[in-house]
Amino acid sequence: MGDWAKKAEDQEVSKLVDKLNLDSKSGEETDFDVADPAETSLLIKILGKGLVNTKLSLDIQQKNPNSPLHSVKTFEALHLKASLLKGIYAMGFNTPSKIQETALPTLLADPPQNMIAQSQSGTGKTAAFVLAMLSRVNVCLNHPQVLCLSPTYELAIQTGEVAARMGQFCREIKLRFAVRGEEVDRSKKIEEHILIGTPGKLLDWGIKFRLFDMKKISVFVLDEADVMIATQGHHDQCIRIHKMLNPHCQMLFFSATYGKEVMDFARLIVADPTIIRVN
Repeated sequence: MGDWAKKAEDQEVSKLVDKLNLDSKSGEETDFDVADPAETSLLIKILGKGLVNTKLSLDIQQKNPNSPLHSVKTFEALHLKASLLKGIYAMGFNTPSKIQETALPTLLADPPQNMIAQSQSGTGKTAAFVLAMLSRVNVCLNHPQVLCLSPTYELAIQTGEVAARMGQFCREIKLRFAVRGEEVDRSKKIEEHILIGTPGKLLDWGIKFRLFDMKKISVFVLDEADVMIATQGHHDQCIRIHKMLNPHCQMLFFSATYGKEVMDFARLIVADPTIIRVN
């Protein structure tokens, strides 16, 4: 799975660079105002991989303003499984980033809490929600328990690569991509614990073909929500998936920007959330 993700990433970087037409000899001007939001987000993620900006401030709105706000300075303070902790350190994370310090105690809380988070690439937010995804899996249950929606194939592969690297020592956790080119045997139920993919494919697998039970999903992650809205059809597909989920499912919503359209979308998906904005 890791080799596939790396190959896909290399191919997409090449295509994106070619598309930018950065040929100094051509003398042609490039119109950057029409950049595709999904491609821009992917390129930022790839170029910024491994770089975490720690000089950030957070604006936090809690579900219950009277509750104490917890934060952690070390990953050990989260009381993670040893295999997960080993994976985090293998990725080069030594201490939590600014957003991880505050977000992780909420993401890993028991009972689970919903979250809306606004943050750009380079803040460590993908690693934060991937850690929550891996932590919530019950390996004794052989059915999908986590859904992670990305607006494009390429962004889904990026998230899957992070999950594969972080969970490399959690041999019992099974992950599957739900993206174009991935086919399933419709006579069998899907048994992988974590599904990462695009809304259309997950809608087909879960609702059209009934290859897994949406009501058994315990964590629902919607990443790159602003890009999702900008992609035709994805908004309605996400809403359809959300309506099929158990009301007790943990809802995690992430976006790089938070305009009115994004916030209206968030309110449809996430009830009683803790809201974190990275400034």
